[in-house]
Formats: sequence, C-alpha cells, structure tokens
Amino acid sequence: MNARYIVPSPVGSATWAEMDMVPVELARSTQGRLFEKHILNKGVLLHPKTGEKIDVDDKFIDTMIRNFDAGDVADIVQVPLATDKNEHSEDPSRNVGEVVGLRKRGGRVYAVIDVRDPDAAGKMGKTLLGASAFLSTNYTRSSDGTKVGPALLHCAVTNRPYVTGLESYKEVASLTADSDNDTEIAVLTHQEETTVDLTKDELLAELKAKHGIDVEALQVQASAPQPEPVSQGMDVSDLTAALTAALQATPAGAQLAAGSGDSVSLDDVVGSVVELSRQNTVLAAGYESLRSERAAETVDRLIGDGYIIPKQRSFAIKLKLTSEEDFSEFVPAEPIVPVNQQTGLTAPRDEREQVQQQEEVLRLTDAYKEYFDPHVTPNGSRRK
Repeated sequence: MNARYIVPSPVGSATWAEMDMVPVELARSTQGRLFEKHILNKGVLLHPKTGEKIDVDDKFIDTMIRNFDAGDVADIVQVPLATDKNEHSEDPSRNVGEVVGLRKRGGRVYAVIDVRDPDAAGKMGKTLLGASAFLSTNYTRSSDGTKVGPALLHCAVTNRPYVTGLESYKEVASLTADSDNDTEIAVLTHQEETTVDLTKDELLAELKAKHGIDVEALQVQASAPQPEPVSQGMDVSDLTAALTAALQATPAGAQLAAGSGDSVSLDDVVGSVVELSRQNTVLAAGYESLRSERAAETVDRLIGDGYIIPKQRSFAIKLKLTSEEDFSEFVPAEPIVPVNQQTGLTAPRDEREQVQQQEEVLRLTDAYKEYFDPHVTPNGSRRK
C-alpha cells in the first residue's frame, strides 16, 4: 500500500501543494503499538565474539531488507528482552512483539517494532531504552538449504547494546489499513485558532491548576509592606563615593586614597574591599591563635596549682575557648591535688640515713668502750 498526503497551503495563500508519494509498506501485520528503532549503521562492524570485520555496505543492508521482506528466510523476527546477563535469547516467553518492517534512511537501518505486550509498550523509550540486532551474515534458508546472505533473526531489547550511538525509540502511528485501493489519501487540514472567553475566576483557577501560578497569593505578597532599601536612588557613582568614604579609615582605604588620583573607579573600590576582607581574615586568624595560646597558659597554670589534672589539659583548653562560663564551673574551688606539701608516714631519704648513722655510732661506741671511755681498760676492766 502507498499513501499520498495533501497538505493545505498556509493561511492567506491561494496555492496548494501536493507531496510526493511516500512508501509506508510493512512486511507484517500489526496488532499493538508501533515503534521505530535505529538498529544498525553503514560502515565496518566488528563481530562481538570473533572480532572479525564485517563490511556493512549498501549491498549488505539491501540484501538484509530483501530477505526480511521475502518472508521465507526468517519469517518471525521476534523482539525478546535481554537476559539478566545482557545476553540474547530466543526464549519465546521473553518476547514482547515482532519486527514488522525494515527501513534504510541516511545510511542507517531502522526496525519498525510492533510491541504487543501492553506493559512493555508503556516502557519503550522510558525504561526500555535500547535494542541490539541479532544478525546472520550468511543465513541458510531452511526450505532449500540456499545461502541467502545477511538476515535479521531477532531484535533484542537491552539497555546496553553492542552497537552504540543509536537513536532511541520513537512511537509511530500505524500506516496500514485494510483497503482495496493501492493508495491511501490523507488530507491534513489547517486547525483554526479559537478563543474561549473565560471569567476572572475561571482564568485564575486555570492559571493555578495548569501552570502553578497563584495570582491571589502574588497580589497579597505584592501588597505587603516592603523594607526600605539602604539607599534609594543611589547610582554607581554615589555608591562608589559612599564606599570610598567608608574605607578612608582602613589600611585598604588609605591605599585607595593614595593611589586613586583625581577620580576613583568602581574597580578601585572593589579591589579595596577585597584587600580589606583579606586583612580582616589575617587579623581573625591571628586573634584565634592568640586566644588559643592564652587558654593554654591559663590551663597550664591551673594544672601547676593542682586544680586540673594533666590528662584533662586538651579538654580544658577546648572548654575555655568554647564557653568561659562552663570552664569556670569545671574548675573546682579548691585544689584536687596537694602541691608543695609532703604527706605520708615514710620519712625522707636523708632523714632515714641520719637515724641509721646515729644508731651505728651508738653501736660502735658501746662495742669499743675502751677507745671512747678513759676509765675502761683494753681488757674491759675499769681503772682505779
């Protein structure tokens, strides 16, 4: 079947134009929703398993389409879903439809797919995104054993096709019809623009429902009092002058005043603001460093006085930097570790040695009295 389209000329024109004949034949009958899918390109194709170079030229493509249209080579070209390992499958239970037409256009091959599974039809081009053609480069016709050349055996649905850069699914209207005529004429008429008068309430409701525009809420927001701007009516030159005056007391402002000459540009003011921001950053970093040093000194002094034990030093420094009030509550009123005070029953080492030495002197004096007592003779008797 062929189809002829008659398209009216633009409004206001007195001429009409008739388009050329457009072939829309499909090799198979259709039952579901039709989708066109780009499946192959003209050029060199590497075999996915052997790596052999396949020259997909015009002869290859024309032969494949001729074998498809003949209907006696591979009379059923199904459209199975790829397996969970992204492999081709001839399992009929995975089939969602049939390839009903092949087209060549601009060096590309397109398959017209009749998707007969309603669930799959609603997913084509949405979650079911790609296709992979399963080809035989030289198919053997089963009826007579003749080698007939390239043939399309099935077209698998996959989201990771071997051939990349293919166009996505496009749904097309069914162009077949049961008719005794060889040519179907379709007249495309011009659609006149019509206007419908809506009431105010209907128009507001349509804006809110279809476009998400709540006019009443916008009116309320617009009527609310707005805060006064910092300086109404101030142009760029006024803003430049105000910023320049505000910067005069800063080092960046002093540099601006010294190097600006007779006029000050907006770039000069922006540069001074950036420099002032950099100086503030440096000062802030120095201030934080000084705070940390002072906090560490305070904590170390409290450790030395026995108010904080040494293992709490890091925590105490962080607490003092975070909250002075919490730090004051953390430090006890009395030292928790006595400092500069000796406690216990053990005498110092020098005192023990002194006692031992005195005891040794007394022992030796008693044992050798003749040497220390003038009234005792060497044999131990007392002198008369």
